[in-house]
Amino acid sequence: AYADFRDVAESGNYSKPVKIERSGSALYISPLEIHTTPNQISFKFERKTIKRIPLEPVVSGTPAEGYELSGTLLSPAFVTVEGPESVLDSISTFNTTSVDLDGHSDNFSVQVGVENHNPFARVLNSDIRLSLSIAKIMVVRTVQNVSILLANCADDLTAVPNVQAGSIKLEVNSRRADTIQASSMKLVAELGNIKEPGTYILPLKPAIPDGMNMV
Repeated sequence: AYADFRDVAESGNYSKPVKIERSGSALYISPLEIHTTPNQISFKFERKTIKRIPLEPVVSGTPAEGYELSGTLLSPAFVTVEGPESVLDSISTFNTTSVDLDGHSDNFSVQVGVENHNPFARVLNSDIRLSLSIAKIMVVRTVQNVSILLANCADDLTAVPNVQAGSIKLEVNSRRADTIQASSMKLVAELGNIKEPGTYILPLKPAIPDGMNMV
């Protein structure tokens, strides 16, 4: 059973009769009456168009402990789609196929597909890569009672600070946050340029373990 729409050359709604073509053993049966239900079929036709539609990355899963997804980059960020104009106008974005983040602690890149559930829209480009940035989860901690170290005091002078301890606010990997101790760091006052007795206001410079950033 078929309907012949080969003469359609303009947009619009068209109805055509359903025709029957006999084949196989039906060629040799005579007389043979054939009826179809329905006896005609209708379609809506539109001119084919091409449109660029943005892509949205889809990710699932959780990176390794202490890490998080910090960014995504699609190349290209659009897909070229072919189909009827009204269909393409109804599509604002396409999603990529899902990328699993489970266990990742480093940046990585993968080829992804396009989730297209519309049979009238045909995606023309398929070489799409998604780059994912994985970063350590950093938390902020304030460390109290950090000792003050007076460095390079002249031999003929004695330095007495007005406070004995201070605090440092740090940014640190979440996995190390519970191991921070005040005894592993110092607030340093550099006295090397002081040659005479007196009262001085000096900056305190933090001496902190590697992998921590002062806030």
